[in-house]
Amino acid sequence: MTVAHPATESARSFLDAVLWGKHLEVWAMLSPAARSVGIALAERKGLDAVVAARARAGTWTDAEANELLTDLVRGLRTDLAAVELAEITVGEPLLDGDQSADDEPVGTRVKVPMSVPSLLPPELTGGEGWAAGTIDMVRAPAGWFVDRLDARRVLHQ
Repeated sequence: MTVAHPATESARSFLDAVLWGKHLEVWAMLSPAARSVGIALAERKGLDAVVAARARAGTWTDAEANELLTDLVRGLRTDLAAVELAEITVGEPLLDGDQSADDEPVGTRVKVPMSVPSLLPPELTGGEGWAAGTIDMVRAPAGWFVDRLDARRVLHQ
C-alpha cells in the first residue's frame, strides 16, 4: 500500500472540512497568506474594518469568527460549485527527482490536483476523471497548509 504525500492528506482534510462546514478547521488549515487574502476579500465585500483588524490580530469575538468563517466556507463551496464536492479526489503532488516528503524544507510549495470521477474513457478526460482544479500547499514547521484554492469553473449555459 502506498502512503500518500502529507500535502495530499492535508488537502483531503481541508476539502472534508469544507464539505462538512467545519469552519474553524478550515481556518486552522489556511496559511497566513491565505488567511490574509480571505480577510481582505471579506473587507472588499463589506466586512467592518474594526472586525477585520481583530480577525488579523486573532482577537475577534466568537460571534465575529463564526460569521466570517461561515461566509468563508460558503465562498469556498461556491468556488467548487461546478463539481460535486463530496466526489472530489485529490492526487499526489509532483515532486522534483528523488525528493521525498521528509526532504522538503519549510516554505516548499506544491500543487495538489483535484479531480472528479467520469464515466468517459481516460483518453477523453486526460486521466481517471475530470480536472476540478488544484490546491496550492505550503510546508510550515507544523505541517502542510492551504495557500490557495484554484477551482476549475464550468460555465453553465
